[in-house]
Amino acid sequence: AIATIERETISVAYVKAEVEALVQETGRDVEALLTREDVEEIMLSPKAGRVFSNVGVDVEGMVEVADIRLFKDSDQVRTCDLVGLVLQLRGQNIATVKDIVNLQKFIVEEWSFLAEKISVVVRAVDRASKAPKSMSTGGIGDHVIVPALDNGMQASGFTPLTCLTTPANSTKESTKEAL
Repeated sequence: AIATIERETISVAYVKAEVEALVQETGRDVEALLTREDVEEIMLSPKAGRVFSNVGVDVEGMVEVADIRLFKDSDQVRTCDLVGLVLQLRGQNIATVKDIVNLQKFIVEEWSFLAEKISVVVRAVDRASKAPKSMSTGGIGDHVIVPALDNGMQASGFTPLTCLTTPANSTKESTKEAL
């Protein structure tokens, strides 16, 4: 147990020192806040790739999640936040209940965001379908976009939008039959 703690202490000190060195090598102060662009520049440096690989972090995976994890609530982060992310993404770490709960919260937030965007599209399509044919802005060529809702998923409170195209001169009844 003591050896594990010592290894972890050494690993944390190594990551902290290396990330701070990366920040300084890009001409930034370790105590200053970092922007998205700063973090991207740091993560894409060849030395960062070596450092992250040495501690078991998938560099490509880190680049993909850094924006979500670091900049979700703010446009700037501290160097210690970047160090923390590197430590969290090490390959030897196992998922905890807290990680799963955070993932669940993230998914719920993203689905809510997407559901709101879909709702906006559905309202726009509904308005466009009620406009006179000559003024319809929902058309693509000689087709009109028609929203189709999957009733099986409506019970769960989520209503995905699938866009079907129907000829612009079709009636509402023929459109409903196609759905």
